[in-house]
Amino acid sequence: MKKYNFWVLFIATQCLYAQYFHFEGSIGLNLKISMDILKKPDEIRGTLFHYNTGQPFNLLGMEENGLWKLKELDLFNNQTGVWEVRFSNNQLTGTWSNQNQKLNVQLKESYETGLIFKNVELKHEYQATKDYGLKNYLSLHLPFPNLNPQKNRTITKTICDSILADINIKTKSLDENTIQTEFQKEFDRLKKDYQGFISNEKASCDIAPFTCIWENIQLGYPVFNQNNILAYRNSMYAYNGGVHGTYGTWHTNYNTNDGKMITLESLFKNDAEPKLLNILKNKLKQKYQTQDLDAVNLDEIFVPDNFQISYGGIIFHYNPYEIGPYSLGAPEVFVPYSELKPYFVANHPITWVK
Repeated sequence: MKKYNFWVLFIATQCLYAQYFHFEGSIGLNLKISMDILKKPDEIRGTLFHYNTGQPFNLLGMEENGLWKLKELDLFNNQTGVWEVRFSNNQLTGTWSNQNQKLNVQLKESYETGLIFKNVELKHEYQATKDYGLKNYLSLHLPFPNLNPQKNRTITKTICDSILADINIKTKSLDENTIQTEFQKEFDRLKKDYQGFISNEKASCDIAPFTCIWENIQLGYPVFNQNNILAYRNSMYAYNGGVHGTYGTWHTNYNTNDGKMITLESLFKNDAEPKLLNILKNKLKQKYQTQDLDAVNLDEIFVPDNFQISYGGIIFHYNPYEIGPYSLGAPEVFVPYSELKPYFVANHPITWVK
């Protein structure tokens, strides 16, 4: 099972605006759903899950005069609905609609079986040098778990340490001001490192200034936060000169009862890999509607450690170049629990799968 790591440079200044929400409730009379939302001043994004089918969807949109206007997209990036809702008094109300129907929405903010999160967003556009008039945009957003009376403090801090370790920060406490101070220290160090890079590469910058344009963005947020399971998504984009930028997304899953990371090894039996690999190959064939998968290198397909637990199944994620060309993008494969259940170990942490 293949593992990989991303490294990306972050330089940012502090800007606290984003909010994270977990909602549970219904569409119409009886369609039960849960929803995780990251709301920023210029964007709203999130995930939702239908309890009856387990099907996951992505949400993307923005707020206009207090109204959240969101597109609902499936994992094939097809639009499946439109949300127009308002948030007030811990309630999200409004409508969901598609071409065939329009239904009322009634959701309530809830963290009974999940974690509460605080948000720290840092971003900065600046010039590392005046010589070329180049601007460098860098942004970092990583919500971190905050105290929840229903969760153990030590366990919550363990999960927080794991999330923030991606930017070399070890939390001294769950205090928001302390974490912001640690962010600032990392910012100062990285800014100094980047200015050193510009100085050392001056000759190259003189010849091709565009190679010294750096754009680096990292965005993290919960995409599943209930039933004592946390799935945390961390996405990065970096442009360091060249034809195009690079991007990637990776997921980390936690058992919030004990703070332990949920891995493939903790979910599946030792002999499950060949069976899982066959499932993924068949799903990719269905997704790209071909038996020979011209766009995908069958020899490169593997069972990724990069997966996201959801209500109705597991989403396996491949980053660009892992199983095909850059033009293929980042394929995701949703496998329902009904297909995975025979291969789970006894006493696995996804307790609602019987």
